[in-house]
Amino acid sequence: FLTTKTEHMDTISNAIENQPITKEMDEQKEKRGTGIVQWKTWEAYGMALGGKSTLLFFFLFFAITQSGLLVLIVEVGTWAEAPSDSQNTGYWLSIVLGMSAAVILLSITRAQMTFHLLIEASKRLHDQMLNSVLRSRIDFFDTNPLGRILNRFSAD
Repeated sequence: FLTTKTEHMDTISNAIENQPITKEMDEQKEKRGTGIVQWKTWEAYGMALGGKSTLLFFFLFFAITQSGLLVLIVEVGTWAEAPSDSQNTGYWLSIVLGMSAAVILLSITRAQMTFHLLIEASKRLHDQMLNSVLRSRIDFFDTNPLGRILNRFSAD
């Protein structure tokens, strides 16, 4: 009598699910935080991004890019309201094309900078987490299942 692999796995999972949950197993369940992200979490992520100066530079660059876009919108509106004989002059074309190129360049730079900063922050946080797990006592591995530790690395 041969059983298939899925039948065998179903039998194992049913046996595991039907085990009574002991007080010790219940205490080991991972607690999940719900609701608003705490300020210390944002602060830790900001420090992983590069600190206060990097955050300040990033927000200033973001503000400059958005301001440039707003000025471009205003200038296009002014160009549209200008008399039709002056709309085809090189003055308006140079202003609109120059500002459009500047906004596009700033936007691309901002996107690349954001990508780079976020990837580096993720690497730093991952490395810090790995160092703390590798340097933890054996008791940590005895009380926490390996799957939970691996899930932390893949989810966070």
